[in-house]
Amino acid sequence: MLLTIRPAERQDYPGICQLFAEGDAFHASALPDRFRSMHPARSEVFFKDVLTSTEHHLFVAELEQRLVGLIEFRVIAVADHSPVVARHFVAIDRQIVTDGYQRRGMGRRLMHAVEQWSADHSIATIELNVYAFNHPAIRLYEELGYHVLSQRLEKKLDW
Repeated sequence: MLLTIRPAERQDYPGICQLFAEGDAFHASALPDRFRSMHPARSEVFFKDVLTSTEHHLFVAELEQRLVGLIEFRVIAVADHSPVVARHFVAIDRQIVTDGYQRRGMGRRLMHAVEQWSADHSIATIELNVYAFNHPAIRLYEELGYHVLSQRLEKKLDW
């Protein structure tokens, strides 16, 4: 079985929507007050915008002509203003590996593809956000050398 990681193409839209639907359902089941499932999972306009963007990117993992994963990322530029130092980095927005193909190295390969893309574009930092309930993803990112940069806390008020 040959796994291919490549940039998304126009004809990938149906498979990408299926992957996004799986990821959305996973998040909606854990945090229904923050996430919901939609149909289609992403609009064709969103998809076309990603395909033509110079800052927003989408790679897919393809195995035997079937999409089994995706990783969505953006290049972020932060302007220099006190006390913030100017910098640019890659922000990973989403990584999804379809159920049945998880824990087979697909997520790791997708992450390595973004790391290689970043190196090829002279971008030395990658950042991502992961929800605390997503233990498998946290474990993967830690194994790949990512570390906690900040923590976002929440309190729901009872009034």
